[in-house]
Amino acid sequence: MTCYLHIGVPKTGTTSVQNFLYTNRQVLQKQGFLYPVSALHTHQHAALVSIINSYSENQISKKRLSEWLDALKQEILSYPNHTILFSSEVAVQAFDSVTKISCLKEILQELGFTKIYIVVYFRNCADTYVSLYSQVFKMFTMSMEEKEKWNTVLGAPQNNLWANIHYKYQMSAQNFAEVFGKDKMIVRLFDKAEFVQGDLIRDFLDAVGLHWDSAFVLPKNQNESLDLLGMEIAKALYKHDFPEIRDDIIASKIYEYTTKSLTSKDPNLKFMPPKELYESYLNFYAESNEWVRTEFFPQRQSLFPPKDLSTYEENYELREMKPEYWDRIAQFVADILIDSINAHNTLSTRKPTNFIQADSALACVQNELPYKLGEALAQNTKSFWGFICLPFVLSYIKNGHNAKQRIYEQELAQGNAPAIPPLSSYPDYEEALKLQRSFLYSLGKALIVYNNKGEAKLSYLSFIRKVLSSIKRNKGVRKQLTHLSSEQ
Repeated sequence: MTCYLHIGVPKTGTTSVQNFLYTNRQVLQKQGFLYPVSALHTHQHAALVSIINSYSENQISKKRLSEWLDALKQEILSYPNHTILFSSEVAVQAFDSVTKISCLKEILQELGFTKIYIVVYFRNCADTYVSLYSQVFKMFTMSMEEKEKWNTVLGAPQNNLWANIHYKYQMSAQNFAEVFGKDKMIVRLFDKAEFVQGDLIRDFLDAVGLHWDSAFVLPKNQNESLDLLGMEIAKALYKHDFPEIRDDIIASKIYEYTTKSLTSKDPNLKFMPPKELYESYLNFYAESNEWVRTEFFPQRQSLFPPKDLSTYEENYELREMKPEYWDRIAQFVADILIDSINAHNTLSTRKPTNFIQADSALACVQNELPYKLGEALAQNTKSFWGFICLPFVLSYIKNGHNAKQRIYEQELAQGNAPAIPPLSSYPDYEEALKLQRSFLYSLGKALIVYNNKGEAKLSYLSFIRKVLSSIKRNKGVRKQLTHLSSEQ
């Protein structure tokens, strides 16, 4: 059985390729190719990469790895004689050593693959830097601490946090070739002039042996770069560090608004860093690029076409505000307002319904946010996949609970809903008190306290690690969890 593993690198159109493969799964199957959905996350196989990487770092057992991969294995076996396609630019970041790549190969072979090809695209390092610079400004879920850390990505190559991952192509190509074999490396250049028919999708299809089909659907361009106007607005949002923006759902909406209104092909708004900085990325990785050229493109004089910097124009500051720029800002604000009005209208026109539809104290407590969150934490920490999905599950529960709470408060104020009786008025009051002192309720309550501290994801992950270690080590975990929030 054969598989192609597309590893990126980042900023080489991976999102567009992944969306194409996902959208056209059925057409691909007619040509004998399968893009598995069992291990997908946002149309790429980042979850698969993550679980194998965790195993390579001895964070999980082989048994747990096998359990997680079982669904993927069953899907693959359901399509005999199919060539399997995997894609995730996270792979080149996660598997950054020969040891880890060897572990990756071992797992792929255990899944039944006898032929494994690595597909990788390399891009001019200076252009990668320009694209990555814009990408940083769209990471709305980051805390201020994380943004400060990312600032090193925006500087000179010798200080770049992700230098080896994004730019040192020799390291990636050399390591993967050592493990899988040079003959199994399919190395392409991310350059329109090099693409088959000048198109990335057609070039990728050619790389893996697929033929163009008139039934293929081409998704819209994905992950467009912010222009200078978009960067200025993103900087303003970052400056105020609104904790609400870091919520996954809200951040995704802001991302949607900015992509719609604050990206453009206007050359006057295209970010171009200082010439000296741009040139430093060309020179700093010249030796690495030359190694790749010698090994994989010996017929070329240079890996990438030489850059003529005599006409290079710096453009890294928004120097003027044209009337049409204000129109785009107005559109950005209008999108937010329209969404807010629609949400308000949805709440206002909702038929009256009790927020708590319960006839017992126990049911009332089970409808409270701490219990709901605690129950979700307990359920989703039983499996690795559940753990991966946990942030989205918790966010969904919290937002849904708060929406119902607002509906109830509106209906109560309008006299359309009765007041909730006190717990003490129910015959099972004592049972309800026990539930409020339970493990699940205390767990959810501690998470709410952590969230209110405003330390965002780092605090959240610290909290989860503490919960898991407490459950594993201490039989008195119920008592400890009540005090978890005060330990830091």
